[in-house]
Amino acid sequence: MFIHRLPLHVVSSILDQLDTIAELGIAIQSHRILYNSFKYNAQTICRNILSSQIPPNLFPYANALLESNVVDLSNHDSVKDLLRRLESRIKNDPKSLERFPVTAYAALSRALTAIEILREDLVSEALPLFMSSFEADHASGASQQEIFRLNRAFMRYQIMCNLFCTPYDVGSRFIDEYITRYFFHPFSPWVNEQILCVYRYLERKVAEAYDDVAAHDVDWGKVPVEWGYDANVCPMIQWNLGRGLPVLLSIIRATNFEERRQLLPMHPPRAYNMSNLPFQTLVHMLPENSLIKALNPNFSQRILDECTEANFQRLCQPLDGVQDDISSTPYLLWRAVHSKESVSWVAVDWELHKNHWDCACFVWDLEKPQRSAVVQERSNELSDIEPFFPRLQSSWEHDDKLRSEKERWHISLAGGQGYWSSITKDFNGITGLRKDQQDSLLKRFKDWKEKGIGHTWHHG
Repeated sequence: MFIHRLPLHVVSSILDQLDTIAELGIAIQSHRILYNSFKYNAQTICRNILSSQIPPNLFPYANALLESNVVDLSNHDSVKDLLRRLESRIKNDPKSLERFPVTAYAALSRALTAIEILREDLVSEALPLFMSSFEADHASGASQQEIFRLNRAFMRYQIMCNLFCTPYDVGSRFIDEYITRYFFHPFSPWVNEQILCVYRYLERKVAEAYDDVAAHDVDWGKVPVEWGYDANVCPMIQWNLGRGLPVLLSIIRATNFEERRQLLPMHPPRAYNMSNLPFQTLVHMLPENSLIKALNPNFSQRILDECTEANFQRLCQPLDGVQDDISSTPYLLWRAVHSKESVSWVAVDWELHKNHWDCACFVWDLEKPQRSAVVQERSNELSDIEPFFPRLQSSWEHDDKLRSEKERWHISLAGGQGYWSSITKDFNGITGLRKDQQDSLLKRFKDWKEKGIGHTWHHG
């Protein structure tokens, strides 16, 4: 084979052309000369592959993401320094990667691969909702400017998970004030709320998979799983959201029960505090006194609509970039969405704004300007309508949940495992039961329905 005759540096240049570090891993396991070439020049090969994989203008975030994989999270000064370096990198806009372990390069490459796939899926779902909700003229796909916003939001989400969504045994938690000051405050509120658009997309996808398992897995029916919580406060949904984008991509791609069951454990393997998980971290994008100092220090009860353009200018941050300045659509939409809120209480309001995040309204550009009153009216309508993506649990009454849990508990007691629907009562997804056991269980379930079902869990 001719490759044996090539110098190692030439073989290295061939490896440079691969698309991802995952492809590199496959290649170097396939042939000794490729492996030797990688050992000879591992750092350069990895950086060259990643330099082609990183989207334009996102090297500062890529370097921060690399560093977040290796920083000592128990050392809060190190975390602060990392976030300060991110600010400096954004201002200086380096076009190269710094030196990190190969494992960190591999983690970044996996995250970038996930971002590309997740971003395209988000665009396909959110953009049509935005166009219909705001009656907006827009091309069928995202512009380069909008793609940049989404890429940045996904990368910041992953950095946030790496730094702040940590288990108890990592050490003391990075305090809320520091999260606000060092992670969120260097950006404007509308740029930060772009992360919430990404978060909400991930949240509802994880909730869909979680509800499927929680509502149908026989093993989960043995214990009273608290799957009736809203997704932003459901401990297991939040824990899964903190596992990082590559894992979330696997969960989203899992479209059947068995795949989802393998990816979603009933309990986290390590203890977490809810304050360390994604939504509670995102709540800290606004300081405790909200935006009083910038918008109206003398009249804290004024609403945003009553603030001057000069006041809003103070919210702009150098790290935003020209695509998100005070003339941008994200700013105009953010101002419209929050227009009736007090400057002392501009909040991350899940109940009020989840439809706004579902259509990612802080990401897109309006091709034709709309009057602010019109945008406000359409924004208010979004707050009042039913969710775009209702969860499975929202369609179940209390008795439905209780019946499902009781039926699955009794199937488990009889030795059964697998998928159970309390609606169809079909044993095709259940293993471990004889036909006579199935018949006996069906008779018991029928008796419950005829006699009514008690509200004591596992009663009867």
